Amino acid sequence: MSCVLGGCTYERVVYNRPLFGGLPGVQTQQQVTPHRGGAVETSLTPAGELRVEDESGEVRLRIGSIRDLMYQIAWVLEENEAEIFVEQLLSDVTRREFAERGIDPVEGFNELKRHEADVRGFFERVPQGEFTPGVFRQKVGDRTFRLSASGPGRRGYRFIDVVQQREGWRLRWFGY
Repeated sequence: MSCVLGGCTYERVVYNRPLFGGLPGVQTQQQVTPHRGGAVETSLTPAGELRVEDESGEVRLRIGSIRDLMYQIAWVLEENEAEIFVEQLLSDVTRREFAERGIDPVEGFNELKRHEADVRGFFERVPQGEFTPGVFRQKVGDRTFRLSASGPGRRGYRFIDVVQQREGWRLRWFGY
């Protein structure tokens, strides 16, 4: 067994990247290093890519943490990717609620786009998602959690509700 395992090597590469450094238009004092096909590796998931495009051009998002979900929300808002938002970021329960009210879920994307400054403001207060010191995470329902940012004089969103689904984390909604 040791002969078989002795021939195997494992290398772990850890990248030091600024949070949201891969988003278009982001300015930073730190260097962002391109990798694989010109895509930008973020500090969010050093072990793999968060956005994978197949041969047909279809984009699949990987969302293993709330922090990854925040990154993806910021990206789709920046890139105006309403279809990806609805299909891959919005939780099933939120899509159902839109349907029950007779509202196209794309309207949810448009609403967040109108309040993009509030979304970004919230993300700036919790830059590491659930791993940000001082951020409160509480269970608010079945596989549903609230990530809250506190602080006096803060404007904009105060929390994000997220749902853990079979494919990973999904957005329930933001709140004031």
